[in-house]
Amino acid sequence: MNFGIRNLLETMLVRMDHNQITRLKIWSARCLSAVALYRELKDWNLAMTSK
Repeated sequence: MNFGIRNLLETMLVRMDHNQITRLKIWSARCLSAVALYRELKDWNLAMTSK
C-alpha cells in the first residue's frame, strides 16, 4: 500500500469517533462477504455450465 494513502487512512481513523469506526468495520465486513458470495456464485456457475 502507498505510504501516503496509509497515512491518510490512519489520520481519518484517529479523527473518527467510535460510532463511525464501528460503521466502517460493518461496511467493510459487508463488502468482503459480498465479494466472497460473488466468487462462490461465479465458481458454482462455472461448475454448472461445464457439466
